[in-house]
Amino acid sequence: MGLASYLRSKLIPAELDEQVNRIRKPIGTLGYDPWGGYNNEAVKYGFSVARQIYEKYFRVSASGVDNVPAEGPVLIIANHSGQLPIDGLLIGYALASREKKSSNSPPRHDRALLSDGAVAWQSPERNRRRARRPGQLREDARQQ
Repeated sequence: MGLASYLRSKLIPAELDEQVNRIRKPIGTLGYDPWGGYNNEAVKYGFSVARQIYEKYFRVSASGVDNVPAEGPVLIIANHSGQLPIDGLLIGYALASREKKSSNSPPRHDRALLSDGAVAWQSPERNRRRARRPGQLREDARQQ
């Protein structure tokens, strides 16, 4: 047994493996993820960590996840305080771990949309520099 197989057997229980395999994958008409970067095995490792945070640390009790449709565009807007948007992780886990109680509520993979201009620690000066042409950024860095 190799190291990867050993870690997988310890970190990803069989029920989690089956749960992630049930989720409809975001695969486009050309046979790949149109947003890029979806890796089913990486999702399983991420879910094993998210599950601990969801169930053991925060002890989340989610309600209303069955109201989110199984497919099609949906906006779920979270209001979080602090620097880490942990609520997005918890909402994503709640959607992905929901049981298939009816035909319109199977587990669903979510996509996070983030605005880097909305991050509190970014200064207005940094945002102005980013709006300039790419070569000018290096020139600005040399001037400082």
